[in-house]
Amino acid sequence: MKSLFVEEKYKMHVKEIERPVPEKGKAIVKIHMSGVCGTDVHSYSGNNANTVYPLVIGHEAVGTIIQIEEENEQGLKAGDRVVMEPYIGCGKCYACIQGRYNACIDLKTRGIHFDGMMTEEISHPVEKIYKIPEQITDRQACMIEPFTIGIQATRRVRLKKGEYGVIIGAGAIGLVCAMVVKAYGGIPILLDPVEGRLEKAREMGFQYTFNNMKGDLETYLAEITSGTMPSIIYECSGAKPILENIHNLISVCGRIILIGWPHVPYSHIDTSHITRKELDVIGSRCSCNCFPEAIELIKSSQVDADIFISHMIEMKEAAEVFEDMIADPGKYMKVIIKCQQ
Repeated sequence: MKSLFVEEKYKMHVKEIERPVPEKGKAIVKIHMSGVCGTDVHSYSGNNANTVYPLVIGHEAVGTIIQIEEENEQGLKAGDRVVMEPYIGCGKCYACIQGRYNACIDLKTRGIHFDGMMTEEISHPVEKIYKIPEQITDRQACMIEPFTIGIQATRRVRLKKGEYGVIIGAGAIGLVCAMVVKAYGGIPILLDPVEGRLEKAREMGFQYTFNNMKGDLETYLAEITSGTMPSIIYECSGAKPILENIHNLISVCGRIILIGWPHVPYSHIDTSHITRKELDVIGSRCSCNCFPEAIELIKSSQVDADIFISHMIEMKEAAEVFEDMIADPGKYMKVIIKCQQ
């Protein structure tokens, strides 16, 4: 069967690999399509230190179960249309025992640590598979995993109705976070240096957008919040200049949620600002038990999954498109790869 395979940095091609065989506790799923995450692009370009080469990439897929044990706790059966959670914890470490498997000391993520979902079929743990309702299309289903990232961060930061949430980075994950903030009753403010991304944010109906390379950001935030500054920041960019100045963009007693992986060289943060303002600085990694909520948000139209999808491509086009995504990021939002040739 055909799979999108990354041999090493900048070396990606469609490769024939063996079909999965039945295993106890796992189901075989025929993959319809899979979304391209920024992580996939970073794995291709060699900028994801966690990627274990060589491997099949992808972790945002939708498919149909073609083989599964008849008795399973999820009540799944052959023919069910499903999405698959890509995060696999060890089940034994402190994080896993606390139910926070996304922070497992030996976390394994499909498409990063072992073969992913940009392939025709996979074998996946049944406990990590979720049936999706008929109201959700395959295209929309490819956005379920990205929405779990915004849900996880919003749960972690304890957003309350009416709070301003600054989202730094208006790429796909930043926009997902903004949409989740809105669904929770918050007021999102999107920042990005790429004007094309801000235009997309405005098309999505977000009122507050700002190019942080073209104006006085602190003054802008102060004006919107009547001088108090926003109480929450979602940091989705990993950008060194932002991280080193982030304490000036938030109110006293504010909460900063770190989602984006930091750029190299790493930031040097003066922690006296955190102490003086008594800020909460919180990490958010992947997601944990968020798939059911993401499915419900899309099903109930509290979030718009379709508006993210900018391109549909074949596996054979992936290398060329990935190169263009690196060269012209403002041109792309969510790329979907069709896995059945």
